[in-house]
Amino acid sequence: MNEGKNIIEIQRINGNVEEAEVLLFFKLEENGQEYIVYTFNEQEDDLITVYTSKFIKNENNIVLEEVTDEEEWNKIKDVMRRAITESKED
Repeated sequence: MNEGKNIIEIQRINGNVEEAEVLLFFKLEENGQEYIVYTFNEQEDDLITVYTSKFIKNENNIVLEEVTDEEEWNKIKDVMRRAITESKED
């Protein structure tokens, strides 16, 4: 069922570890920060919830951090729009 999908395990805020599908991984050249776009395939009103986080590598693990800066978020949305457009062209 997960064939061809990039699956990672993420510890949620409640402490549960769940599998998430990675939809996009990229680095913004402007700030050198890496980001990950992923989903737990949760549906609401026939739409799947998608999450975006900063991807931060520490010595012992990887931390996903919330994006709080509006300018940074707008750049991330631009990357996501381009990725969607490119995938439709393929």
